[in-house]
Amino acid sequence: MAGDRKKFQKAISQANSAAWDMEWNNAAEFYRMALDEFPESPVALTSLGLALYEQRKYDEALVYYKKAALLNPEDPMPYEKVADIYGRQGRLREAVQSSIHAAELNLKMHDAEKAISCYQQATSLDPENLHAHIRLGLIFERMKKSDKAIHEYLDAASLLQRTGKIVQAAKKIEHCLVIDPENESAINAKKTMVNREMLPSPKPSKNVSATVRMAEVMKPKKDPVTQQLITAEDHRPVEYFRQQSLIYLASLLFEPPSALTMKSDRSSTLSEEKKNDISIMLNKSVNALTHNQQKEALTALKSLVKDGVYENAIFYNLGIMLADQQPKQAIGYLEHCVRKEDYALGAYLILGKIFLTRGGLNNLQRAAAFYIRALGIADMFTVDSSKHNALRESYVSVLDEPQQIQTEDGLVTICDTIESQINRKDWINYLSKIRTQLPDTDPKHPAPLSDLLLKTSNGQVLEIIANIQTLVSEEKFNSAMEEAFYAIKFAPNYLPLHIEIAQLLSMKGDLHGAVRKYLLVSQLYLLRGELNQGTSLLEEVLRLSPMDHAVRVRLIELLIDQERIPEAIEQYMKLAANYEVNANFDQMRKVYFDALRLASQCENSREWSLRILYLIADIDMTRMDWHRAQRVYEQICTIAPEDDNARQELIGVYFRLGQDQLAAQEVDQYLSLKRETKKLSEGISFIKSLIETWPKKYTLRRELAETFAKTNHIEEALDQLNTIASAYLDEGKTEKTIEILQRMMALDPEHGGEYQLVVDRVRRHQSM
Repeated sequence: MAGDRKKFQKAISQANSAAWDMEWNNAAEFYRMALDEFPESPVALTSLGLALYEQRKYDEALVYYKKAALLNPEDPMPYEKVADIYGRQGRLREAVQSSIHAAELNLKMHDAEKAISCYQQATSLDPENLHAHIRLGLIFERMKKSDKAIHEYLDAASLLQRTGKIVQAAKKIEHCLVIDPENESAINAKKTMVNREMLPSPKPSKNVSATVRMAEVMKPKKDPVTQQLITAEDHRPVEYFRQQSLIYLASLLFEPPSALTMKSDRSSTLSEEKKNDISIMLNKSVNALTHNQQKEALTALKSLVKDGVYENAIFYNLGIMLADQQPKQAIGYLEHCVRKEDYALGAYLILGKIFLTRGGLNNLQRAAAFYIRALGIADMFTVDSSKHNALRESYVSVLDEPQQIQTEDGLVTICDTIESQINRKDWINYLSKIRTQLPDTDPKHPAPLSDLLLKTSNGQVLEIIANIQTLVSEEKFNSAMEEAFYAIKFAPNYLPLHIEIAQLLSMKGDLHGAVRKYLLVSQLYLLRGELNQGTSLLEEVLRLSPMDHAVRVRLIELLIDQERIPEAIEQYMKLAANYEVNANFDQMRKVYFDALRLASQCENSREWSLRILYLIADIDMTRMDWHRAQRVYEQICTIAPEDDNARQELIGVYFRLGQDQLAAQEVDQYLSLKRETKKLSEGISFIKSLIETWPKKYTLRRELAETFAKTNHIEEALDQLNTIASAYLDEGKTEKTIEILQRMMALDPEHGGEYQLVVDRVRRHQSM
């Protein structure tokens, strides 16, 4: 289905503007909006790919470039970007294949320079790629660049010789001598072949070191100590993020030093010599980290920091290496890199361990706080990214808990519990499994795992909850309830258990008990400042008891406090519907006006306002309160002058109130609007519709007749006037009849005499 072209163009324009300002995140969002309208737009796909590429989100960028390539297979640009990304990821084989494909497409488009660039990229990554060398030789030969052509042909000859194709290698050398009989390299190559010696191997390009280094980083090592896998499922968090940091540092080898994060924006004052030193040191650090050369890595990383390079990946690695021997320095580096979530989970775990080792109440409180922060970040891996903000808010109140604990044993328990739950190879799968045991009260606002991990004892409650879920699946609700009450003994403050009990009460049919329990738990969540959880439980109460006005009003207040305005308005709608059941129209109208005031805070306030005003108007029309209905429809027409339905209803209200002049003015304004927008035919249809509803309101026919007259549809105008004259005559309204006849004479002077006879006849009839 085709999308909205105007929305698409607007989104593209906004995206391009953001891209021009280097606001790549905003640009990406607008490009996504454009793709919502036209998912197969090559322009939007490649533009979104670029925006993600600039944010170094290479995996995501790759998806969109590949899709663009599939949709437009003759365009070399997506393949060029795909090759670039593969190179940055150390995927040499894929990078070479994509470069060669891009080169072939550029040749088809007769763009030799770009084709050369792509083939050279392929040979720099894979010096033994025979096809690329031969194609480069052909292109250079056609461009009369003999030296370059011979260089590529000789590389091809070397590769042919090494694969045992001696005759073909000799032919390549002979061809070089045809191109330039005096070329020294070709002459020497022929001598080498004659002497049955090996030709020099093709040399890799000097600018390929970054790609090769990335390939080394990504390549698994046989040594288990230095194994370089990048899957979170196979590594403890600290090691997993160390691998991520190493990949990131390797990717920086592709960038100029000015792209690095520098202290106090020192990148703008760097000399060329210093930039070169930084590039060399960065390469040394990646090499040392890749080969687990701790001493060399430490020296190189410290040198980068001294030069003002402030990359979190560097701080994270320094924190890991210094944690045991120089913890004070490690703390400084780690606290700097937790300002962003890139490596925060691993950093918080290391910080927690450092302070836990120190001992003492204050240190243990800090250690517990670090571990809780680590748990909060790890918890993010168990839910969809759309729920991260809600989950992050849930941990705000948990962070204060260590300060309330004044016993060292209690703090150590928190640290040990989180350490055992997170610092394991299967940490994501393990935490995800725990989450499945949490009551799913609100899919949009998941409960934090801290509730379960920190407020239960020794994993016993986990087993009980699993038993409860099994019993519920078997519909053994009484047994499940007994298990739930048993679990409460071990974790009386674990609120999800109380929610479980409320759900069981509901399943057993005890709705009153379930509602009471939900309200109690909701209040406790609200007292803890966890508004999302408290709100979701009130929604559950209303599902069980939809007519509870007090709960719905409280829910509306909470939604407004959380700035969830559309949801609050929807609750207003449901509250009004409750009043409608009892025909309490006054209260219903008041609720709609409360919703209307709130609608002004919405982004789409116009749509909400129109929807609510129509509902209010329906009440007034039902009660035949024409004056109130008049004011509401006037407001709708002001907001949406193009709304035919509202204008028709307003004109009808004017007629009911005997305000025919206002009705005529409204019709005239409407017709003027249609003339301005060149939609007069719609205006004519509108009046005809009004005439069907109000056949006795001759002002409508008169307006229609004049409209026909202005557009030179004289016959149609005369038909309408004739109908009016006949109606007036039947009603004995002589003067009005004569007025209409005279207007007909003015429009049709050719038959003016006939109309005059009718006028005379009417006047004689009047005098009798």
